[in-house]
Amino acid sequence: MRTPNAKLNPKSKSHHRVAAHWGSRFMVERMAKIWALIRTGQFPNTSTLSDELEVSVKTPARDISFMRDRLGLPIVFDPSHNGYTVDPEAADVTPWWLNFARK
Repeated sequence: MRTPNAKLNPKSKSHHRVAAHWGSRFMVERMAKIWALIRTGQFPNTSTLSDELEVSVKTPARDISFMRDRLGLPIVFDPSHNGYTVDPEAADVTPWWLNFARK
């Protein structure tokens, strides 16, 4: 059980678990939003995503790299639209948890 002071004590292991849990939840929500924007053909780039998500420009860049490299999502950059899109040669491979996170 977490004590009220665990959240404030940076040396507490409980504090780190709470931070990791909340950080991953927000990451999943960001990735779901990014994937929704990409799939609907809005061609977001890191600048527009950072404005939309209210984060630094590097955060969506890291999220997109993670989604593409670790999750295997078919995300490609389209220079003609200056934004990201779904690789037209790829099948629909949306992970269930990205669909679930948007609801």
